[in-house]
Amino acid sequence: MVGTTKADGSGWRVAVAWPGREEGTIASVVTLQNQGFAASDTLLRRWGKWHHIIDMRTQTPVETLIGAAVIAPEAFAADVMTSALFLLPQEEAPAVLGLFGATAMTFAADGSVSVDSKWSGEMFV
Repeated sequence: MVGTTKADGSGWRVAVAWPGREEGTIASVVTLQNQGFAASDTLLRRWGKWHHIIDMRTQTPVETLIGAAVIAPEAFAADVMTSALFLLPQEEAPAVLGLFGATAMTFAADGSVSVDSKWSGEMFV
């Protein structure tokens, strides 16, 4: 499998930025070993009260989460899951992550952070 492992067999260390905090504030550092990674937040792509993740049921921007980071077996699954986490009811997230073999951390608008039990990163929460 072609993946994120370096030629010498070591993994790539990736920092997860803390959405909405001073630039360079890190929430976690993960080491990827043939895994995909994706992160998204609603604060960087913002136009007034709007941002890039819209709940079509309400036709308004999602406001419950401000960020999500996902590790999955493939980058495509990680990217899909970052968007899905913004739209899923929080209680359904673990089951959906399991379907993709993924793990995640999410940042709620109220300042709380949720970290999946399978998250392998070093935490700075």
